[in-house]
Amino acid sequence: MKSTVTDISAGEERRGRAMLAGCFLLYAVSGCLDTLKGAALSPLLAETGFSYSLGGGLMTAFYFGYLAAAFLAGLLSSRLDKRALPLASALALGLGTLATLGARNPPAFLAASLLIGIGGGINQTGCTHIVIDLRPRRPGRYLNLLGATFGLVSMLTPYCFSQLLKTGASWREAYRYGLAGAALAFAYFLFPGYPKGGSAPSVRVTLRDLAALIPARRMRWFYVLIFAYVASEVGICAWLIEYLDKVRGIPIDLGASYLSLFYGGMLAGRCLGSLFVDRLGLRRSLSLAGTASLFCVTAGVFGPGSLAFLLPLSGLFYSIILPTATAILTGRGQSGPGAELGVFFAFVGLGGMAGPWLAGAVNDIFGLEFGLWVAAAFCLLQFVSIRRLGRDPGG
Repeated sequence: MKSTVTDISAGEERRGRAMLAGCFLLYAVSGCLDTLKGAALSPLLAETGFSYSLGGGLMTAFYFGYLAAAFLAGLLSSRLDKRALPLASALALGLGTLATLGARNPPAFLAASLLIGIGGGINQTGCTHIVIDLRPRRPGRYLNLLGATFGLVSMLTPYCFSQLLKTGASWREAYRYGLAGAALAFAYFLFPGYPKGGSAPSVRVTLRDLAALIPARRMRWFYVLIFAYVASEVGICAWLIEYLDKVRGIPIDLGASYLSLFYGGMLAGRCLGSLFVDRLGLRRSLSLAGTASLFCVTAGVFGPGSLAFLLPLSGLFYSIILPTATAILTGRGQSGPGAELGVFFAFVGLGGMAGPWLAGAVNDIFGLEFGLWVAAAFCLLQFVSIRRLGRDPGG
């Protein structure tokens, strides 16, 4: 299978911009809810009395939903109107947020987290496919800008959340704002039509096509890379505040600011990345980001307390890894973009399931100071996979 894309015609540019604006809006909502699962974890555990392992299980439920939804979205993207996936994403995000507001026991929390993960997985595949379809000439630039939106919202969310807690409000109150955002995104995508000139020739994807991509030699290091990247990054985000509080002696409100700094680095990195990754070269940019993030994480985890600031600083270098790897993958034109993106983003879900859960289990067994060792190990695997991606003839 092979498809080609061209930029949308001038007459359809307005529709294209409206569709892109909707993708940025949906990414903002998804970023808010994604960040809340880490920012709200400590007060959630304090209120419910759940163990660290169960807290990690909530992350696992989120990314299990993400995995399944991203995979199926890759299958359906060639069969449905391109607006259908963003609409389904906004609906799942809204239902999951509503369920979180009413959750009182572990099964209810797990179900709510699963729904939000489904919304995130559909959003990732659907919106990325739209952006690549409408802006194919410089995918690295536009995917980094899309990711920058996620970074901006993710940077602001922990700060706003900490300010909300200072007023005496419950952590659940933050999810009311997320619900409003999901409703707004759903309403938005009901209106703009998809530009006729921007749609790529239809490539019908089957389950057999998707299954064939999983063992493909040319794909293996992409899978390892994205799995390790997400496991490391999400593991840090999920446990950073608790780690800083209990191990480094940094209080929760200041720890939330550290998490905001991490996402601030994600924002800055993707904004800068949109300017240089295509010029410097996608693979070279990826290699530099992998090396710098490994240094920051290992020094922040294993170094003295004075180097703890390197953990949030790692967000600056983590930032461009996902969008740049996505641009490398889709630029090769091996198969329909929906198929490869669906399988690729399914490994985002696997990494998200493995990273926080394994760190939570290590926290329970060996102590909180060892949980982020898991993130450091995954960061090393990320570095190795980036090096192999450049050398493997199939990559």
